[in-house]
Amino acid sequence: MEEGAATWILEGEPTPGDRGGTHGLGVFETMLAVDGSIVSAHWHGERLLEGCRVLDLAVPDWSEVIDAIEVRLAGHRGRWRVRVARTAGAGSLNRLRGRGERTYVTVAPCADVPLTLRVATASWARNESSPLRGVKCLSYAENLLALDEARRGGVDELIFFNTRGELCEGATTNVYLEIQGQLQTPPLTSGCLPGTFRRGLLESGRAEERVLTRREVGAAERIFLSSATRGLVRVSEWIGF
Repeated sequence: MEEGAATWILEGEPTPGDRGGTHGLGVFETMLAVDGSIVSAHWHGERLLEGCRVLDLAVPDWSEVIDAIEVRLAGHRGRWRVRVARTAGAGSLNRLRGRGERTYVTVAPCADVPLTLRVATASWARNESSPLRGVKCLSYAENLLALDEARRGGVDELIFFNTRGELCEGATTNVYLEIQGQLQTPPLTSGCLPGTFRRGLLESGRAEERVLTRREVGAAERIFLSSATRGLVRVSEWIGF
């Protein structure tokens, strides 16, 4: 593998009319690799396989996927962003299960982690009742719109509330409020993605789930965001809040 970005198909062949490309029908994971090893690979696999179940996609052998990636990464030092996508292949619009499903992988050097992030509130709400709640779906346009809105507003990330007015998540991150020295994060019922770094904080006792509203945001001592590739990063400013 070259020192820059690389993409390869791990399973299947390019299929004309693959609905992963034409309709965003598929799932993906973005993972961190450090010195050739995938961080939290098992948790990423559990989330991807659950997404496959929701979208009725054939399930890949996750251990084979990880083994193949780590073979490619062998000898590569440092931090790498690894994206695994599972597409639905060709098929009809009224049937999820298709033919020619494929798994492809993109690897690139990981960007430097910022010391802090500036955020603003998204101009629309997350739908906590969506059937895709908790699925890391290839249909990612809503999050790309949010990232573009953030860029145009001069901030790094947009934070979403849901239709009930509860704190939910960032466009590409989970969110935490520090209240009385304890990290608190919205529950999955808020509509947020079950992030792998979030899971680690919860299982280690460093964070707890709680329904949070604008009142708690205003009372928070500090605010943090997390993602698999960045870890936990403090919010330095929430514009307009």
